Amino acid sequence: AYGCAVGRQQSKKRFIPVILLASLFLITFLAAKGIPEKAATASVLYFVPHIIIVLASIRRLQRLQRGIEG
Repeated sequence: AYGCAVGRQQSKKRFIPVILLASLFLITFLAAKGIPEKAATASVLYFVPHIIIVLASIRRLQRLQRGIEG
């Protein structure tokens, strides 16, 4: 959903959500690896970023289908 060449506008601002989502994923992944004794907390840290990324991607795809590039 976050393809860099989609649309007519060429802007560096398109990389900001990608970098933020990737950072969120890496930070929570490393935090979850650091607390293996707390399984419930580690599971939340592993799966919540995936849900956020999927929801953000669905929203982005819906906006692209309606013709909104920004």
